[in-house]
Amino acid sequence: MLAGAAWKGSKELYEVSRAGVREYFSASGSALLENLLSCTYCACMLLVFLLNVFGYSSLEGPVLAVASIALAGYLFFFLLAFKLTGPLVVIISRTCCPRMWRASSSSTRCF
Repeated sequence: MLAGAAWKGSKELYEVSRAGVREYFSASGSALLENLLSCTYCACMLLVFLLNVFGYSSLEGPVLAVASIALAGYLFFFLLAFKLTGPLVVIISRTCCPRMWRASSSSTRCF
């Protein structure tokens, strides 16, 4: 997982250095979604590695959850283009996203 995130992160850093930070995040539509999900996943995996190295393993779970959601969104983003999987992705996102949003908002009230 870390090797894949490092490889993807190096590709994203190359893209940022070539286009510039402002240009990279000023994209719109699907390009912006792809950029944000890629950066979120790579940053979370790097953070999990650093937390593990420095002994904060109790904080790995929430960061891994964010990384998993970002990776699932990234994979669903590519599955939308296919004729057979596109409608399934739309159904899953319409079903799961409101429930995940409700669960995350209710769990933050505890803190």
